[in-house]
Amino acid sequence: MIVHGPDGTQTFCVTLAGDEPVQFDYDRQFILGAVERMDKAGFYESLHLDLGWEDIHPLSYDESKFPNGLSEIARAAKEIAGLDMEYWVNPFSCSYWRSELEHERPDYLVPGRVSPRSSATAICVMTEYFDYVRQRMIDLALGLNARVIYWDGHDWSIPLCTSTY
Repeated sequence: MIVHGPDGTQTFCVTLAGDEPVQFDYDRQFILGAVERMDKAGFYESLHLDLGWEDIHPLSYDESKFPNGLSEIARAAKEIAGLDMEYWVNPFSCSYWRSELEHERPDYLVPGRVSPRSSATAICVMTEYFDYVRQRMIDLALGLNARVIYWDGHDWSIPLCTSTY
């Protein structure tokens, strides 16, 4: 594993045999194995889940990768290795991952605003989607042992948008 500091590791930098990056291709089994290895190492304080834990909606976990939910991961990290959790998020960039939001709720999108870096379509903060993001952040902090919520702000220069919300 490549470590980003003396206190934690993150999934984005982990490599497999032949230096193939895991990046967003990790699941329950991989993470639980990493937690055991982190415990044996004895010096980690946190586990960072980077891009790849989410599913078709920002801030919702991928049930095919985590059939028992992220609570299983957070609980195992704490119980096995004493680790706190860190989560990567970018909730106002709907195409950054593989979100279905742009298809389900086109009224949330900021017309004509696409990131040149990631091709992500900006989501307007002035919609009820904001309430969803707020609640999910609370859920991460209180229910999933988040020590850090890493908000990827590179795409988050969201312009003014209009809404009837």
